[in-house]
Amino acid sequence: MTATPAAREGSDNPAVACAELAALLPRGIAAAHLYQEAPPGLLLAAEVQCTNQWSQKRWQDFTAGRVCARRAMQEFNLGDFPLRAGTDGLPIWPTGLTGCITHTTGYAAAVVGLLTRVRGLGVDTEVIAAVNEEVWAFICTRAEHSALRRVAPECRAQRAALIFAAKEAFYKCQYGLTGEWLEFGDVTVAIRGSLSLAGEFEIRPARTLLVQRHSPMPLFGRYRIHSPFITAAMALPACVEGGRIPP
Repeated sequence: MTATPAAREGSDNPAVACAELAALLPRGIAAAHLYQEAPPGLLLAAEVQCTNQWSQKRWQDFTAGRVCARRAMQEFNLGDFPLRAGTDGLPIWPTGLTGCITHTTGYAAAVVGLLTRVRGLGVDTEVIAAVNEEVWAFICTRAEHSALRRVAPECRAQRAALIFAAKEAFYKCQYGLTGEWLEFGDVTVAIRGSLSLAGEFEIRPARTLLVQRHSPMPLFGRYRIHSPFITAAMALPACVEGGRIPP
């Protein structure tokens, strides 16, 4: 365990706006990312209260995610809003906004939008090489696992990482609306077309889900590969058109 660095209100924010991430989501969604560890002292005072007795790694991830979120919230004139954590550990967004944060080794990102535009947002980034065959059994259904075996070996890592990121993005996207905890086997991922540097995927339910009360299935999301990472993003629009994200 390490002591939490002191908060430094008004510190320079190293996160930057990310048009490529925002392009995966409906118009009007703000996105920001960070390709480095967050320097110490960037949390706001109200955010530091959440970090007592955390490990250095957990503190760094939390900080990186918060500075990305605050950079994205600048688009709504709320760049200094402290993002406290709720009892479930998720950020408490400002009234009228919703968002999502992701972080992995060497990368963090956040997306933020108006609730009048979207009811839920989900984003997840994975290190492609880290989603190896040992991970497949945890993230894939039996059919997905078999399909990966039939893919050319040089393509398997990217497809497996997309399955992982897409499911995580969907879980985050629907949780704020339904409060339902899901297992990896509760949905399947179908890639639309050939896997490329950017594209679209479908989330199909393997059982009845609470989100189906609010939106038809399948739901659609988009992804991009920015080596060594893959990022998947989804939105639950305020107005759903056949599960697809409207422009």
